Amino acid sequence: MSAPRRPRRPGVALARMTPGRDKPERRIQQRAVAELRVAFTRRGYVEPFPFFHCPNEGALVGGTREAAQRKADGVTAGVPDLVVLVRPLVHNAVLPMAVESACVGLANEIKAPGGRLSKEQRAMLEHFAAIGFLSRVTFGHRETATLYAEIGYIELVQRDSWIAWATRSDPGAL
Repeated sequence: MSAPRRPRRPGVALARMTPGRDKPERRIQQRAVAELRVAFTRRGYVEPFPFFHCPNEGALVGGTREAAQRKADGVTAGVPDLVVLVRPLVHNAVLPMAVESACVGLANEIKAPGGRLSKEQRAMLEHFAAIGFLSRVTFGHRETATLYAEIGYIELVQRDSWIAWATRSDPGAL
């Protein structure tokens, strides 16, 4: 007689990646979310924060049955990894004044160094740009942290701290 099965926690299967697969993009995404939490908390925001991460990884455990369930749940290919629902907070060369005045937030696809966009990701970023979002692809910790600092979401000191952490802890995804 086998032991009774423990009830499955909802969402656990979606969190597991294919065994043995390196997850540099996931580490960059997790760090981006953590840094934005700190920055928005310092500005007086409380949960729910005005940004979200869309966990839409392609290589998940579960096979075709899981993929069919996710599609039925409304999971769409190509959705950017991080969407910030706050206008950029500074004016600079990255964001010309004409774009700044119409910009409603940031749609950021985060890639590991050397990563590539899929056609669905490219199309979704174009859609976000068409409705007023600053749509950007960043490669690695350094580019992501620099973009967030340039548009005023995080402070320069916070950017430098993030890059220093990545240099020590995740140099392959810098």
